[in-house]
Amino acid sequence: MAPEQITGGEPGEKSDMFSLGVVLYELLCGRRPFVGSTAGEVLRRLVSDEPEPLTALRPELPPAL
Repeated sequence: MAPEQITGGEPGEKSDMFSLGVVLYELLCGRRPFVGSTAGEVLRRLVSDEPEPLTALRPELPPAL
């Protein structure tokens, strides 16, 4: 779920781009960008935290990615 949907906004192009980014992050790193022990914790982190940089998890990836 995209952050704007969590905060009550309408889904749109931004939601699609966010979803694509989550899938690419998972493909490149082997884990989700936002993790938590409950669904509520994941949603909270999704709207308030930044995901760990790709290069922190996979240093061989180009920094520009």
